[in-house]
Amino acid sequence: MFGNQTIATLLDQKIETVSLTKISDSSIIQNQVIYDKPKIFTFEFNKDVISANFILEKVNGENRTSVISSLEIKEKIATLSIDSELERSSTYEITIDKLLSTDGGGINSPIKMKFYVSGGPSVSSVNIGSSGVDANARVVVTFNQVLSQSQDISSLVSINGGNATITFIDNQIIFQLHNIPRCGLFSLNINKGLLSQYGIESDNGWSYTSRINCRRATVVIGYSVRGRPIIAYYYGNGSKTILFSGGIHGNEPSSSYLLKDWISHLDSYAYKIPADKQIVIVPDVNPDGLATFSRFNINNVNLDRNFPSSNWKADIDIADGLIEDGGGKSAMSEPETKALAGLTTSLRPRLEVLFHAQGSLIGANQHGDSINIGNLYALNVGYRSMIGIAEETMGYTITGEYEDWVGEQYGIPAILIELPSLSGRYFTAHQSALWKMVNI
Repeated sequence: MFGNQTIATLLDQKIETVSLTKISDSSIIQNQVIYDKPKIFTFEFNKDVISANFILEKVNGENRTSVISSLEIKEKIATLSIDSELERSSTYEITIDKLLSTDGGGINSPIKMKFYVSGGPSVSSVNIGSSGVDANARVVVTFNQVLSQSQDISSLVSINGGNATITFIDNQIIFQLHNIPRCGLFSLNINKGLLSQYGIESDNGWSYTSRINCRRATVVIGYSVRGRPIIAYYYGNGSKTILFSGGIHGNEPSSSYLLKDWISHLDSYAYKIPADKQIVIVPDVNPDGLATFSRFNINNVNLDRNFPSSNWKADIDIADGLIEDGGGKSAMSEPETKALAGLTTSLRPRLEVLFHAQGSLIGANQHGDSINIGNLYALNVGYRSMIGIAEETMGYTITGEYEDWVGEQYGIPAILIELPSLSGRYFTAHQSALWKMVNI
């Protein structure tokens, strides 16, 4: 070409290109963890290979150490052999370069394949948490590789704080617990020296401490109109009971959430309860209402207006006006009310703590030392007191309340906590105050 014009044709020839040579299969893959004791590595290519350069190196940060190896190539298969075992718990890399296939092709850049040679067995998971474990739980400790099934593990595996039958299979050691005491602390121990199926010994031991569930009992105290169970959760063994209740208004699930979080906390930490105290929690007094987000129960009764206090009325006030039979056709007409009243009568608690929503307020029934307790709780959570002015604060007449009934009937001090919102989660903010109630 000259001046954009064809001057002459110097050569006219057909050119044929070939595809790159690639690995179609190999005995290792990139970033693989190798648990056995490999002596050969095989690579299969997508075409016959004449020659190639294979380098095996141990990699430690920026440092590389060559491993003596030999290479055999036969058609599409390349076999890299080593005489000595690779060092355990180490990283290696194979580099393939200067490859020539029979069709004249090759690779356009070096192929690098990194892999890790494991140490002995190490624990990868355990199927329990640090607390709340069943006394007869099947605890499974899973390892990162299969264990030697011929070894005697009796001197390597043990449990402190209780009894268990210990077995193992594949990559798991199983502790079948046997009636460890409630709230008991126990430890699982595995010493170093455990063997993998390839005879590789673990270099490190492992220990895990957990605690048996602290809950003493779970009791159905009654059933809702629709047949849903009303459940009480028991902790501690003392003669003085602190009774917590929530969810009496179904459109206030935050009260239920807080007490369920309190239950989960006590499952692990009830050992902190003073010896003279018992905690009983009823998180869902109105399970039908909670299921439908209804303030009232299925019979359209406000359960916290259905107790036989001296001011009980069938027709009740709410912010929007009067609700006929909102307090029930008679005092304690509802099964949910009877369930909570029956529990209260049987326990005769030292203190009753009720959770409602909303408003960030504290009330008290002004029996016993409820005023001081209410003020203590308010101080701890930063809520405003409505003790003695609940009706003025709410803006309507309040009748047939549970806390008024327990005060009149049994002289039990009771406080009421109005959480900030209907559906929030507030346990963390109240945890310290709840424990203060236990220690009253």
